[in-house]
Amino acid sequence: MNTETEVIPEVLAEQEYLTHVRTSIEAQAERRAAQIAGASRQSFSSEDVNAAQGNAWELKLAQKAARVLQDQKNEPYFGRFDFQENEAGAPLETFYIGKATLYDEKNAFLVYDWRAPVSSVYYRYGVGPASYRAPAGQLNGRIDLKRRYEIKEGALVNVYNDRGAKLGHEDEEGDEMLLGLLSRNTTGQMRQIVQSIQGEQDAIIRTAAEVLAVQGPAGSGKTVVALHRAAYLLYMMRERSMNPSQRDEFISAQRMLVFSPNGVFSSYIAQVLPDLQEDQIQQVILETFLQRELRQICQANRETLGTVWRIETKDDHSEYFLESQDDPAYAARKEGSYYKSSLAMRAAVMAYVTSLESEIDAGFENVMSTTSFNKSGKPEPLFLKADMARKFHQRAGDHRVSLVARVRDLVEAIEQEAAHLTKALAPPRGRKNTGALERILTPEQRARIESDIALLREAATRQRAHIARLESVGPLSRYRDFWVQARANVQLGKLPSESVEAMRAGLLTALSEQRLPYEDLVPLLLLHGFVRGFPGMGGIEHAIVDEAQDYSPLHYEYLRNCLPDGCSMTIVGDTNQAANPFMGLDDYAKLLSVYGNGSVKRLELTRSYRSSQEITDFAGRILGDHIHVENVRRTGTKPQLHALMSESDPLPTLQSIIAALTAAGMQTVAILCRTRRAAEAFHQKYGVALHATLLSGDFDKLPQGVLVLSVQLAKGLEFDSVIVMDTDAATYGRDEERKLLYTACTRPLHALHLVYQGSPSPLLPLGHTELFEIMRE
Repeated sequence: MNTETEVIPEVLAEQEYLTHVRTSIEAQAERRAAQIAGASRQSFSSEDVNAAQGNAWELKLAQKAARVLQDQKNEPYFGRFDFQENEAGAPLETFYIGKATLYDEKNAFLVYDWRAPVSSVYYRYGVGPASYRAPAGQLNGRIDLKRRYEIKEGALVNVYNDRGAKLGHEDEEGDEMLLGLLSRNTTGQMRQIVQSIQGEQDAIIRTAAEVLAVQGPAGSGKTVVALHRAAYLLYMMRERSMNPSQRDEFISAQRMLVFSPNGVFSSYIAQVLPDLQEDQIQQVILETFLQRELRQICQANRETLGTVWRIETKDDHSEYFLESQDDPAYAARKEGSYYKSSLAMRAAVMAYVTSLESEIDAGFENVMSTTSFNKSGKPEPLFLKADMARKFHQRAGDHRVSLVARVRDLVEAIEQEAAHLTKALAPPRGRKNTGALERILTPEQRARIESDIALLREAATRQRAHIARLESVGPLSRYRDFWVQARANVQLGKLPSESVEAMRAGLLTALSEQRLPYEDLVPLLLLHGFVRGFPGMGGIEHAIVDEAQDYSPLHYEYLRNCLPDGCSMTIVGDTNQAANPFMGLDDYAKLLSVYGNGSVKRLELTRSYRSSQEITDFAGRILGDHIHVENVRRTGTKPQLHALMSESDPLPTLQSIIAALTAAGMQTVAILCRTRRAAEAFHQKYGVALHATLLSGDFDKLPQGVLVLSVQLAKGLEFDSVIVMDTDAATYGRDEERKLLYTACTRPLHALHLVYQGSPSPLLPLGHTELFEIMRE
């Protein structure tokens, strides 16, 4: 216990409670150890398969419980509040909050799980009025006392009041506990934040929504909040489970999926849920998922994409618009990328599918005039045209049901009717007398029904031929045909003809050269899905999309069709960090058109917890004077602009900056270059001298030391310090590059340096000289 506070009576009382809790944990740990030993022996000795499986399951549960207890032994809880309901005579209750629930031997609460409904009081309120939503409804009351604890290896280090001041030091200003947590250096992996979740973050974690879209500035904790939301949803699923014995077996993080931007990011966030005593969440790089689906459906349709084929990546696409302004096709591709990522493109795809449906409609006429007879011998229509059309079109609104699936349903309906009539005419098995209809029909009527049956079978054969034709066209050929038929598309007809022709010619040229532009990948997959069916992702109950601003409305349309019914989503991003201004999600309102107005709930984070106040203010001004982000961190050093002489070697300046940062305790120094190719060239020239590592998307762990990477790859990551290279007017001179520069300047925790030669970028807040220091080299 801290020697400064151990004589304070309140702290002594807290120490006594901690000792009581740890004693209970140790007793429970001993029982778990005995349970594990017994289950291990039974698993090896049992010859009964069912018994062995049961023993293995018991062993698994016991081992997980033992791990939780070990974690609780080191830090059983981190917070406390005393709450009294407003009802007369209600007792004042004490709630200790930790990463997991802990009961004593009498099954009374010692610690409440941070995800429990009552725990929201801890995160959202200080001393004073408070409320929370319990299973029975809203409970109102008052917090009489609130404390936070720093416990390490089972020892009470510090006790803080509700404002974050240490007991005995209440006159000190600022939330010392929160600022201490935020001032730590990076470790190469994202940490859990249950000790420091803020009220606006807790509201997002606990919000009920089919699709929750979260906008937040750099450093607001969007990603980590989404992961804590996943942990919260798992907790709530278990609490609502009707079979408590199966809660841990069937309700795990394997039911959830994160779509991440790259492998480095996946590794960076991988430990958050395990730190919260949950299994690792499933992760897939969204771009990898899309490319894999393309190759699989092409191979299944004998359009195998060999090694010669090149599928352009998201990074390639972004870097094209950063580096290829002189390309004669630049303007046309810019316009095409914007259109192909829009909801208007979805409408054009659906118009094409509708044209395919019209070919199938044309096959209905031959069965429209057929007539059957009821048991009284009265004529009745067999298939009305409206009925046939309804059977075919009634599921068209559900995009998960493909055109081929709907035609199969139609064939099944036709064949069932033909089989029904055939059975009605046939005599019962083993009898020579006639069937039910035969007894009341004249020979002419019987002949008419037999003709109807033949027509139905003919119609079924014709529809099966339609299926065969639809399935004979591979995804690449189908997408090519979409553009070949572009002039007849009623939606594309709304565009200027020269724009349509430019997109058509560009795509056909690319396919002839065995390459697929990035902007055509999702429209192609979407078209194939509407015609042939979408890949299923069964078993997923919740999906998270990070860096949401880098994916177009069509990406979300495709994911919506791939994910199972009832799968909820958390979508997090920052429209101010869009990597590509011509292809992405620039307005979350567009999600309403994908998921429906009643399904999407939009929330916003407004505070930044990453960088110092000086860095946050400087970076915000890059976006404009209207941008203001509330900063929680304490002040630090101002960003430094290093102005080098033209043609001078930046190496001495970089070595000096890195040496000073290392001496100041910075464990990571990230050198950010505008593009991947620029990062590769920089590393080839200076990597050895700077002892730097070139970071690529293939890294499975974020290393420490000096790192060289592109701004695009740095998105979602954070570093102790950052050096942004080439912040001159030639490199960052267009308004389209403003968000890229902002992204680069929001990566550091403690120190930001910008290096340029010649004229500085006009995107920098040069008119606000109070925000930075200029270092003349």
